[in-house]
Amino acid sequence: QMSGSDEYVARAKQVIAEVDVPQPSLMLTCYLVKGTSEANSSPALPAALLRDLSALVPYEGFEIMSSGMMPSNASSSMELRVDLENQEGAFELSMRPAAYDSEKGLLALEKIVFELQLQRQETRAVSGGITETSMVRTRRSFSTSTTLATDRYSVLGAVGGDPVFVVVRLMQINR
Repeated sequence: QMSGSDEYVARAKQVIAEVDVPQPSLMLTCYLVKGTSEANSSPALPAALLRDLSALVPYEGFEIMSSGMMPSNASSSMELRVDLENQEGAFELSMRPAAYDSEKGLLALEKIVFELQLQRQETRAVSGGITETSMVRTRRSFSTSTTLATDRYSVLGAVGGDPVFVVVRLMQINR
């Protein structure tokens, strides 16, 4: 409860209304996508994403390696860890927000760190018809910063000789 002149109370209420604004609820969807030489693309990939990737890089099609979603607000760090199917590895994506402009729908990220660990079995001939099987592990990573626009697909980066594209889509849940 406030007391004072009508003018003082009105000004205090105005200041409180300007400061007491709830953080927006955001949903971030991440796709790990690999280009292929086949014209068929994964049906799980959104058509708008396929169109944008096709314009960006010269692949016949794209396949989804994995995806994940994480809710957040504009001030909390976001971390996502996803294991790939068939124990083929895992990826981690972490992002530290700097600022969010809810009117323009822009989220500035001061730090983005991505790490992909892949593993596969490799069999090779030794001698005398004997084969040897070993687990081959690779690690791919990058670190960057950028600004994401809501309701748009953004390629954060690509890693590897046969690139794996890290694509995110930011959505504001409450407006």
